[in-house]
Amino acid sequence: MARFNEGNGNPPGKRRNFSETRDDLLCSREALYKLSSTFKVLGHPARIKIFRLLDGNEYSVSEIQDMIGEVQPVTSQHLKIMTDHELLSSRRNGSFVLYTQNKDNFNRKISTHIVNELIENYMDVPAED
Repeated sequence: MARFNEGNGNPPGKRRNFSETRDDLLCSREALYKLSSTFKVLGHPARIKIFRLLDGNEYSVSEIQDMIGEVQPVTSQHLKIMTDHELLSSRRNGSFVLYTQNKDNFNRKISTHIVNELIENYMDVPAED
């Protein structure tokens, strides 16, 4: 019967060193923290609504608040958090600030793909009462 540690070149009970392999397979710590932070931001249902709403669209705060059913201060807070995490970009148009998804952000691209896949998979799941 083969022992678990046989063949790894280390004496029994000694851990193997995976540091080179681990660093090659994973991205940098900074990238992992940034991606983790992005998913935390998208962990709120209203932010997922906003994120999907602004995919290819540009809306003002008042338009977004009407579409997601939140009051203006709450909507503005969500937009600020998402803008601070570079998921959204904004521009001034007269007295309005218009928001859209940040097309240049890699985390936004990953997030869009994952959110769309999850939404597609949960479309047929019945809502809980």
